[in-house]
Amino acid sequence: MGTYNPDGIVDIPQICFLTIVMERNLRIFCNRHARNIADIRRMHTVVAIERYRLSKGELPNKLDELVPAYPAAVPTDPFDGVEPLRYKKLTKGYVVYSVGMDGQDDGGDEENDITFTVER
Repeated sequence: MGTYNPDGIVDIPQICFLTIVMERNLRIFCNRHARNIADIRRMHTVVAIERYRLSKGELPNKLDELVPAYPAAVPTDPFDGVEPLRYKKLTKGYVVYSVGMDGQDDGGDEENDITFTVER
């Protein structure tokens, strides 16, 4: 690790070390924050789907059918920031999911995406 020079300026190796540590911690914080946002948005979406199901007697075919009666807009996926959360009807229920940190849409795979599955 670097040392302080007589003029009080930190030499480059110490600054680089601190930058690497701070960058890593910031990346971890940002990923956790995005995960929390994805969790909240998925839960709001599931509640909207259930409200739709109770009033219409069936599941929506796509999330756009919820708008504007339940949410004002389909929530975006915080991991890609552009696309909406994903929704897929299943044989016995549905799954609402985010692509997660890798940014790849794996079709609601519980290993790779951040999912919430409702089974009936």
